[in-house]
Amino acid sequence: MAAVEFALLLPAFLFLIISIMQFGQALWTQAALEHAVTMASRCATVDTTSCTTTNSGAAITSYALSQAYGVNLPSSTFSFVQASSQNCVSASYPFPVSPFLLLNNFLPSGVSSITLSAKSCYPVAPP
Repeated sequence: MAAVEFALLLPAFLFLIISIMQFGQALWTQAALEHAVTMASRCATVDTTSCTTTNSGAAITSYALSQAYGVNLPSSTFSFVQASSQNCVSASYPFPVSPFLLLNNFLPSGVSSITLSAKSCYPVAPP
């Protein structure tokens, strides 16, 4: 009898555990994006020698990539915009969702990813 109960409950239990793990991975990725954009926008404002704003902010976006700890992101994830009074770094990343997990049940049909995004702006000190 115990083997039958185990066989009935094991798939549901594994489904739940793996779904919780994927949700945790999505939260980890979101936290990494937020940390990276915050540090990169701060670097663009405070450390102008390391994070130069020339060349469309390539140094700033590569700095943001280095600050996304524990996540392997493509370089196109980050973008830099220098407004008149602030330096802004934003990130957008399509987080892939496995089709058989619980997180996918909350998405419209045919959607295979959730777009995670983050943005941070630091004010530029007046000259």
